Amino acid sequence: MRLQDLRINPLVIVSSFLLLVAPFTSWVVLSGFGLVVESSLWDIATYHTNFLVSPIQASSALYAGILLISSGLLQLKSRRIGLLAGSAGLVIFSLGSYSMFGTFGNGFLVLILPGVGFLVVFLGLLIGAASYRISPIKLVGLPSRFASRKGLTYAGLLAGSIAFATDGWVHWSTGHLVAFLGSGFFEEALHAIPLVSLALLLIMLFVQKEHMTGRLGSIVVFVGFAGVILDAVYHTSTGSVAALVGDGPGELLLHAMAYYGMASLMIARFLLKH
Repeated sequence: MRLQDLRINPLVIVSSFLLLVAPFTSWVVLSGFGLVVESSLWDIATYHTNFLVSPIQASSALYAGILLISSGLLQLKSRRIGLLAGSAGLVIFSLGSYSMFGTFGNGFLVLILPGVGFLVVFLGLLIGAASYRISPIKLVGLPSRFASRKGLTYAGLLAGSIAFATDGWVHWSTGHLVAFLGSGFFEEALHAIPLVSLALLLIMLFVQKEHMTGRLGSIVVFVGFAGVILDAVYHTSTGSVAALVGDGPGELLLHAMAYYGMASLMIARFLLKH
């Protein structure tokens, strides 16, 4: 097959990537004594954790990691088999690990919560299932597709939704949910505006697509983007720029993806004519 005739499904690529990286992300988060320790599937499988791991839990982590990596690779050849393998990996680890989550200790409490790996796999499986709704695109035509109004809209929705959901899960699992939601009424409102806007756009996409591309969709996009700009102004004026851009590489990437998503929606809606 010639390169110019090669067709790919962008959602399959995104799904495969998420399933491949999931085993290396955090699956169990321990917080206590002012410390936060995250463990990947491989940490659990090899007993390199700060909490007790049973042989069943270690085995489930190992099998889940193998299945998830296999799922990411298999999807490029067979979506159905790949999604089944990924689902099996998530179920195996969930059944083997549910007893390790909770609050433990007397006096000095230790909290153990599910890490972002659960969400990454769920998003990978969800996007993989959604890939059946779009047709493969010629590789040479991808740049023009992504530069179109429709391409920028879908890319913005995808990037923004993944980034906001992942950032929220990370903050929850590490006990810093207040930083994600906001510490006061004004900051909470500014943080909620883009979240609600993305949620409404996703509902429009799956329920009534015409609303998303019409006047109502334009209003929702504008309000969401305005919320991001006002949040940036607020954090800059209060000297808390670190909260805006993130205080680590991972959080910086998630915030950049979220802001790209909102900017992409704004460009597609108001700056492109077709």
